[in-house]
Amino acid sequence: MFEGGKAVNSSAVDALLKDKSLVPTRNAFTKWFSEFGTGKSHYAMFVVNLMHEFELGVFKAVFTHLVQIAYALGTQYVDEMNQRFHQCPAFRCDTIWRFTNDTAGMKRLAAHDFEDILQVG
Repeated sequence: MFEGGKAVNSSAVDALLKDKSLVPTRNAFTKWFSEFGTGKSHYAMFVVNLMHEFELGVFKAVFTHLVQIAYALGTQYVDEMNQRFHQCPAFRCDTIWRFTNDTAGMKRLAAHDFEDILQVG
């Protein structure tokens, strides 16, 4: 793309990059990997971080929405949910930690807390 003389906003470049949502930029990785041929990509080196992508992203949004639904139905449902999470026993110190009295409040929760909520809920 850079050596072929195509414009960055051309349809040829767009067709090449669009399916993977890539942008036409150069950095140290692209320069280094270009020495090994056009079939190599530095993106294969980066693995998906499930803890940050899913537990802190998708699941946190879904859990927040579920808590909002519970509040809309009545605070007794939120209280029941908090009580059930708090009654759940911890499973070893490195698996599932003990839940607080106010899980629905989602105050000071880390990624492992959302992971635990997902596993237990």
